[in-house]
Amino acid sequence: MAMKRLLTTLLLAPLAMLHSVGAPESQLQPASPAQGRPSRPSVGAIRWDAWSGGRVTEEVQRTLGPAKYHDRLPWFAEVKGDKQVRIDGSRPGIMDREKDHSYHRQAVFPARAAPAEIASHLQRALTFVREHEDICAANTSIIYAWNEHDEGGWLSPTWALGGQPNTSRLDAIREVLSARKASQNPAESVPKPISPRPAKVTVGPRELIRGRDNMPFVMDSTLATLRRDQNSWFFYHTVDWGKRIEKWRGTPSNPFEARVWQKSRDELFDLRGQYTNVHHAGLWLLNIHRLPDGNLLGVVHVELHPGPPAVNSGEKYALGLVFSTDGGDRWVYCGEIVRPQDAAGNVGGAPFLVVGDYFHVYFNDQGPSGRRAAVARAPVADVLKAARRGSVTPWRKFSDGAWEQDGLTGYGAAVLPQSDLGPGHPIDLHADAAWNRALGQYMVTSWCFGRGVGRLRLHLSDDAIHFEPPILVDEEPGQWMPYSTFLTVEGDRETDDMNAVGAEFFLLINHKSATNYSVNSLWRRKITVSPQPSR
Repeated sequence: MAMKRLLTTLLLAPLAMLHSVGAPESQLQPASPAQGRPSRPSVGAIRWDAWSGGRVTEEVQRTLGPAKYHDRLPWFAEVKGDKQVRIDGSRPGIMDREKDHSYHRQAVFPARAAPAEIASHLQRALTFVREHEDICAANTSIIYAWNEHDEGGWLSPTWALGGQPNTSRLDAIREVLSARKASQNPAESVPKPISPRPAKVTVGPRELIRGRDNMPFVMDSTLATLRRDQNSWFFYHTVDWGKRIEKWRGTPSNPFEARVWQKSRDELFDLRGQYTNVHHAGLWLLNIHRLPDGNLLGVVHVELHPGPPAVNSGEKYALGLVFSTDGGDRWVYCGEIVRPQDAAGNVGGAPFLVVGDYFHVYFNDQGPSGRRAAVARAPVADVLKAARRGSVTPWRKFSDGAWEQDGLTGYGAAVLPQSDLGPGHPIDLHADAAWNRALGQYMVTSWCFGRGVGRLRLHLSDDAIHFEPPILVDEEPGQWMPYSTFLTVEGDRETDDMNAVGAEFFLLINHKSATNYSVNSLWRRKITVSPQPSR
């Protein structure tokens, strides 16, 4: 394959391009130590021209001829019918328009899920390159591909009704690279409030997954999830005061199809000598994040009991990190990352997100002004570098518009509103979080109980700090709804750790008697979302 022109004639300036084919060898070598390593990885795309006629162009015209593939066509294609197209990029008018790339600067493009997914993968790739200097010496990422339209890999503008090119994939990539460039300036690193974008959210009917008579355990946490294969998942659940962890396999329709194993705390976690002076330390595995190299990072809820486990008996709470190199059968405990300022307050946990170059974790903070739904963060690269050594890096809580409160001793601001429902259970973050590819927004769940009614709510945000008014997902008199889990729909195979979902997804909802914690049932609701025109 040959590149006929530099990609910079087509891409916006923030996309730093590579012109590797035919370049002198000296241009392809990584910077020497004396030169220093650039602070940001370079990014490029391989261009493959098949639009100037001949047998290759004829074959592409044939494969993209059916109407269902027309949205993969380059923007200048001619659609002659449901089964026939013509692709000729060598016409003078087309060449002139490509040289004048002002059409890339349009403000609005058709919204699709795929661009957000590409952006998410790019963020993870750049983080991996930056973190692994030893194996990524060139400090470079290459995106496949510029215009492999019929093979499913393309960034170039595509055909759409009306003849205007669809450049949404380029726009998504530009946002990622622009954000990374801005993040190099400390003055721009503090998030700023932004106007919420409207979204249409449809909540489907409640579906029973497991009734109270056939629940395999008393639910005591959200479900940690990890893809098993194309059609099934692993679901992890912790029981018996954090003494036992169970691994199940199943589907979004039947999460507890079969139990894979049950392990004690010490069989699953290598505590490396920590908590030896505590009567009982319970660890609940709540969230799993799969890394590009296949290793796993997990978030755990920690309870430290001075005597036999019991609620409100002087225990202390925290969130910690664990790391696994064998697919989740054994984890090394790295340490605590977040505590409520008053460590006797139940920290909850632990909605977990990747937000740009940072991990976010959401929790219940307890302090002088009472209980708050708060957030803390730490740089992805620093967290992973420390986790591979079996340790943790400092986390910072968000408060007063900045990330300056220590994760273990500070007091975070309320990022979710406290509902005024009278006596009952305040807003609680024994909950879950996910990135929504269709909306390009972050999602967090929370629950509360007031005036005899339990409620589960969904919160949307553009920046994972400032949230729109909550959306009521479920409510039931006499029922708590403490443990919710994001699930993909059965046909969604674009994510492998349930930290991202698409335009359709499920929320798995635990109903628990407000007067008897052991009386449980498990339900789900299908949520459908779509972006709306800006206000």
